[in-house]
Amino acid sequence: MEKPCTILWIGPEPPSAVREAINGHWRIAPLNEPVAVRNLPADATLAIVHDQYEGSASAVRQLQAAGIVTVVLGASAGESGAEFPILRVSQDVSVEELRARLETAVALAPTLKRMHNGILEAETLSREASRTANEIAEEMQLAQQLQQDFLPRNLPQVGPIRFGVRYVSAGFVSGDIYDVTRLDETHVGFYVADAVGHGMPAALMTMFIKKALQTKRISGNTYEIIPPNEALGQLNADLHRQKLSMCEFCTVVYGVIDVANLTCTVSRAGHPPPIWMHADGSYETVEMLGSLLGIIENTTFESRTLKLQPGDRLLLFSDGAEDVICGKGRDRTLTMDKYVASITKLPREDFLARLTASVPSNGADDDVTLLLLDVEARELV
Repeated sequence: MEKPCTILWIGPEPPSAVREAINGHWRIAPLNEPVAVRNLPADATLAIVHDQYEGSASAVRQLQAAGIVTVVLGASAGESGAEFPILRVSQDVSVEELRARLETAVALAPTLKRMHNGILEAETLSREASRTANEIAEEMQLAQQLQQDFLPRNLPQVGPIRFGVRYVSAGFVSGDIYDVTRLDETHVGFYVADAVGHGMPAALMTMFIKKALQTKRISGNTYEIIPPNEALGQLNADLHRQKLSMCEFCTVVYGVIDVANLTCTVSRAGHPPPIWMHADGSYETVEMLGSLLGIIENTTFESRTLKLQPGDRLLLFSDGAEDVICGKGRDRTLTMDKYVASITKLPREDFLARLTASVPSNGADDDVTLLLLDVEARELV
């Protein structure tokens, strides 16, 4: 025999079969209408609800919420909408059968209650997790907006020089960043940077790069445009001094173009080399030595000076763009320069659209950035 417990009764006067089945085995405690479950007996684990009680469906829901196993005497008590079991017995059930049903229900009640509490706990955790996920999503959206604010709103057009860009983040925030800045009347600085890694640490690194890259050296009322190789050297020293724990390295390609004579000086630090497309259809990769930023404190970076011509183009891109366009590892079927050469005659926007045609609509595995410098094929002004 199980330890004696109290069986709750909800409904009119209990039928004789109910009293006989309970008598000598359990205690019975009628609940007054309307049903209140706040002050139930401590040993109450089972309740019998008469389906003739007008509020039977509501009573079942309240009892289930309190973790009480419910037996409905009659045809139905409506749908409770809860996961906790409802046992139903007919009005003409025999005393022996009802007692057997109650013994089974009482024996299973502790296990069912533990299951019920587990469900409630899981639902609570799920709600908390959902709330936390929503809060994180909101914070990430704010971070995304903040990072977007660091990007140029309008690309400068100076003389015959035009820029085009495609920027697709792999997640809320990106480990890539680009910028195009007019340095003075005739000089424009531009770069693409890629922080090693993904997520928030990489995104924070891009913001550091944006603020730390020095393009001009100002002294009194005069200034000097810092050559790209020196600018990368200073940025590298700054990164190395910071000793960042989450995202230590990044790659950059940085260039400065003098639009007066179309002289473009470029340096890179561990970044994929730019592709120089000539007006006559030929092309070359602009190779320069330069390690990743943030590894070696006192390292130097090479630079190359390109004499651009009307109709020339210079493409800067992140390694994520190369992976999407050309494939990864053994899946790579061609090189970026050869693919670019096959479409170099397309108009600027069509050219960039073709390069990003294979980027999934929900983003690639890595951030994708393409920055195109276009020298319009017209007489210089």
